[in-house]
Amino acid sequence: SFHGQYCHIDLNLPLPEKPLMSPIEMPIEIIHSLFEPNTLMDRLASYAQYLYITQPRLNACLPSSCSKEDVAALFSNI
Repeated sequence: SFHGQYCHIDLNLPLPEKPLMSPIEMPIEIIHSLFEPNTLMDRLASYAQYLYITQPRLNACLPSSCSKEDVAALFSNI
């Protein structure tokens, strides 16, 4: 039988220094240019300016046999 466990990963992403007078709606251009166009990471990068005010968290229900290392490996390519 399947026994699940709820796991979450808090993402602490490095950001450039926030400009003093920058509106939150203004994208961080340098981050957006780091990823291939039309990929998941490119899409997420378009929202990077919001990381100055919040910390994203990834959540998943995984088999209870998964270890911390398994979860880290699963999300290491994101």
